Amino acid sequence: MTEAGTLITKDVGRATVHNLRVMTDQDYYSRIVAQEFSNKVPDMINFDLNSAALDDTAKRILDAQARWIKKFPELRYRVYGHTDLTGPAAHNKALGLRRAQAVVRYFETLGIPRNSIESVISYGEERPIIQTTDPERRNRRTVTEVSGYVKTQKRVFDGQYSVGAYRKYVGSGG
Repeated sequence: MTEAGTLITKDVGRATVHNLRVMTDQDYYSRIVAQEFSNKVPDMINFDLNSAALDDTAKRILDAQARWIKKFPELRYRVYGHTDLTGPAAHNKALGLRRAQAVVRYFETLGIPRNSIESVISYGEERPIIQTTDPERRNRRTVTEVSGYVKTQKRVFDGQYSVGAYRKYVGSGG
């Protein structure tokens, strides 16, 4: 026989701490969903040299992103455009912006409201994945990420968290 209380572990209270953070920390839930988004949905697409055209692979990835975005309409997203290190900086900045805009336009054709996309940003050649002056496809990309809540949302704990939890529960086969 064991003494009462000996089975208490470091996990006791974890649910309470989580629920308290959801109710009081405006960014906690969006950080959790952002991590889940990056773990479950490819967040990056790539482009051909000097192009902002979406190929079939990019469209498949954006379709998966759009399905995710539709599941979480209370959240906002950002799209970042990037280029490789070839060409002049001003050209690359403009090209990165065209790539990000192409993604947003595609999202709109899939029924994603424009106000779900908080911003479209071009980093041009400023943040390469691979440091090379050669044309590098992995640097020619856009990245989509969760950025927070739709501006009309004042508090995290207004039922939206429970709606998201319910969606997750139903999606798991409950």
